[in-house]
Amino acid sequence: MNRYLFVGPSLPDAESVVPGGVRLLPPIAGGDVLRLPLESGDVVGIIDGYFHHVPAVRHKELLHILAHGVRVVGGASIGALRAAELDVFGMEGVGQIYADFRDGVIDGDDEVALMHAPSDAGYRPHSVPLVDVRATLAAAEDAGVCDRNTRLTLIDALSSLSYAKRTYAHMIAIGHKLGLRTCDVTAVESFIERYAVNQKRADALLVVQSIMHDAPDCAAPAVGAFELNETIFLYSWRLESNRSQVHIDGEDVDVSDLAALRVLQLFAHDYAAFYRRWALRWIVEECERDCGSSSVGDDPRELVNRAIDHGIHRGLYADPAGESGKDVAWLSAWTTEEELRSCDVDELLAHFLVRSYRVAPGIVPDEPALAQARRCTVFRHATQAACLSDLMVTELQQRYAHYHPADLDETRIAEWLAQRWRVPVDGLELAAFERGLNGRAGLIAAARPLYVFAKYNPTLVDLLIEETL
Repeated sequence: MNRYLFVGPSLPDAESVVPGGVRLLPPIAGGDVLRLPLESGDVVGIIDGYFHHVPAVRHKELLHILAHGVRVVGGASIGALRAAELDVFGMEGVGQIYADFRDGVIDGDDEVALMHAPSDAGYRPHSVPLVDVRATLAAAEDAGVCDRNTRLTLIDALSSLSYAKRTYAHMIAIGHKLGLRTCDVTAVESFIERYAVNQKRADALLVVQSIMHDAPDCAAPAVGAFELNETIFLYSWRLESNRSQVHIDGEDVDVSDLAALRVLQLFAHDYAAFYRRWALRWIVEECERDCGSSSVGDDPRELVNRAIDHGIHRGLYADPAGESGKDVAWLSAWTTEEELRSCDVDELLAHFLVRSYRVAPGIVPDEPALAQARRCTVFRHATQAACLSDLMVTELQQRYAHYHPADLDETRIAEWLAQRWRVPVDGLELAAFERGLNGRAGLIAAARPLYVFAKYNPTLVDLLIEETL
């Protein structure tokens, strides 16, 4: 069993208080759990996490690992929030903050947010999370230091501010401005100096305790205990979490393998032929697995014939050998006018099967394509190109405050790719399907982060995926 703990400012001394055998990780962000080598029975504890300027950990990511038998425990900060949202699926929540989120006592993400210094400065806090303010003022009221009205007035005043501006000093100053009795505000200030409650730390220690012990009855379900539908987004996040290291300017830089695949899909001159062969092979393998057909070799004609047979098995179209199968008008949505005029029925059906192939509704076969591309020598070069493109985007964003690939002109990108692929602009939809991309929209999305780099470094993306071509 492996244990992981995502922790930061809630428990800045984690290295000294967390028992050995737990891998300590920085605050969690989107994609982080998908990058872990998790197996059924492993434990993931979540305390702190990023948001706002970095994608927060997504619910679907946690559901994915829960569905695969990983125990997930949350508390104190974003861990408490996610546990309150996902406890019905088996995520364990511990501590008062989790209970308050679960019961609707608090409901805002900002309740646990704070500004703090980076890890190398010990996560020194620059603000106070609202959950700690609530706990401290509740303790002050219980001790007779203030009444309910003073407590609620101070909390409401601080709640109206951005989380970055929430400090006890600011709260005391606001209390005086609001006309609360000076003696009451002064008494609260004195109480805070001596007895301020760090509820996040208390709950974080409970998370540590929990991950070190066996799961309670309410723990994560066994593998397959609930059905998780893999969306297009989860599929993409999973693949993006697979990363390789590239040595650039004396440093090792992580880059997504999926970004390298996009480089090949967009710029390898022979990628369409590479993808066609493998798409047909995947269809034939499905036929062998599901229909009990015999295996075939790599003969291109045999692959086409067997793939066409599987389309018949699946009821996609009539047998082209029969009279009704010779009607090809329906194929006009998947082929060009030139192909309809010049290709026989078998070749038209092959175009259809390759261009329409999906591993699930709406999901193009990036995963099997990536598995094959990794075996090619040029994949390393594509990874370097993807890394250099990422670095260029970062440099442009630092130089020009408003630069973002999402704002690049779609028409210009489309025209440039059409010229590179030697197809008309209105033929980009089919050309994208031919390379395993999800139509024109998927093509443009894939091209945006790579366009500027590729346009001004054409020799670095002048690629062939097949060494023999």
